[in-house]
Amino acid sequence: MTYQEFNKSLREGRIGSLYLFYGIDEYMKDYYIKSIRNALLGDNDFNYIKIDGKINARELSDLCDEMPMFGQKKLIVVKNSEFFSGKGTANLDLDFLSDLPEFTCLVFREDNVDKRSKAYKTLDKYGIVIECVRQNDTMIGKILTKAAMQQSRKITMDAINLMISGLGDDLVMLLNELDKLIKYTVEGDVITDKHVRKVCKLSTSQRIFDLTEALSLKDSGKALTALKFLLDNNESTQFIIVMVARQFLQLYDTKCIIDDGGSVRDVVAILGVRDFVARKLVDQCRRFSKKELKDSFENCLKMDEDIKNGLIKDETALELIVAGSRSGK
Repeated sequence: MTYQEFNKSLREGRIGSLYLFYGIDEYMKDYYIKSIRNALLGDNDFNYIKIDGKINARELSDLCDEMPMFGQKKLIVVKNSEFFSGKGTANLDLDFLSDLPEFTCLVFREDNVDKRSKAYKTLDKYGIVIECVRQNDTMIGKILTKAAMQQSRKITMDAINLMISGLGDDLVMLLNELDKLIKYTVEGDVITDKHVRKVCKLSTSQRIFDLTEALSLKDSGKALTALKFLLDNNESTQFIIVMVARQFLQLYDTKCIIDDGGSVRDVVAILGVRDFVARKLVDQCRRFSKKELKDSFENCLKMDEDIKNGLIKDETALELIVAGSRSGK
């Protein structure tokens, strides 16, 4: 069952009696369970039972058979039961899952499952199994946009893309960062990439991207800002130079793909980057010739070697990098 199919089933009032949500996306697991709880119980907490950790299969069966209090339905959520891990449970008998009472909805929330285990096969036969994988950029954008709107804010696509690029695609973490942005702004504000840069602690790789972006634009001011951030975060000069070299190499590879008639989609497939990152790489590489990118890459490697051999000071090497943005070389 997909995300869309799940939401459609809830809208139509078709709530199953048995679910298994597993995988690495914590946000989606919580989303599915919260949606079932709201649809089934509303504000009624009497019939919501949460079990965290291992439980005996017999005890769980008895719990499922108990009548709900002050309502027609009850929801039991079992987190990390390890019934489906395959570790000592390969032949675990969960036959009671085939005949749950009509008033019980049983949900398992697991990190990992072994699809070869008897327990998994039993649940897959009688219930609904959904693997919660990382969401794509489009879905993440929709979720962040909706979350911002619920707090009377708007958020630009540039801000969303920067959050994904600079923070990762873990939705729980992204929503926590969005909460910081909401607290930093006021109702009616539009959250932009400038807010993200000011409030969120972006990854080193994103700051390196910012540095090479500034170099490609011959903007020494932005280059110095990106460089200062990296140094303030105790990144070593040699690490910065090596990472900048890596970025120039990626730009060179992008340039080769585009010059050979390739597209953004080809850059995504060959370099293994996200779509919006590929678009930025394509935009950046068009400001350089192949020779400039190759020379910049080799120059970074030479400076790294010269630092190791004591032929140049760290500060001088960084000054030479930024000097390139001033002179346009």
